[in-house]
Amino acid sequence: MKIRYGEYIFMMSNKKSNQLFYIFLFILTMGLNIIGSVAGKYIGINLGNIRLMVVWIFILCLSLLSRTATWAFLNKRFKLSFIYPILSLNYLLSLIIGRILFDEPITPTRILGTAIIVFGVFFITISKDRLEEYQV
Repeated sequence: MKIRYGEYIFMMSNKKSNQLFYIFLFILTMGLNIIGSVAGKYIGINLGNIRLMVVWIFILCLSLLSRTATWAFLNKRFKLSFIYPILSLNYLLSLIIGRILFDEPITPTRILGTAIIVFGVFFITISKDRLEEYQV
């Protein structure tokens, strides 16, 4: 990766704030994804009530548009093979949210599947090959 000396100093001084920014973007992207999923569920539940359905469609569209923007920022910095598995932690969040909001059952099979996903994400996050390399 080719960078000029002044840019390198600037990047090193902002390394911690950059890390916090990207962690925030990961969490925000996962949250927006869950909001979109919940909105989709409520759209299905409220098919008979057009007013509620329109509100949930608006929330769904807003969350998907926002998620697209955060996804673009993450893709600029990280490799897709690193980002996408981390965002699959939504499976764990959707299991919990489904239980809390919709009283969906949490079965041993779902727990096992979610645990496999979480362990897989852990192994991917400890890899060193995460960042995109661009020529400046």
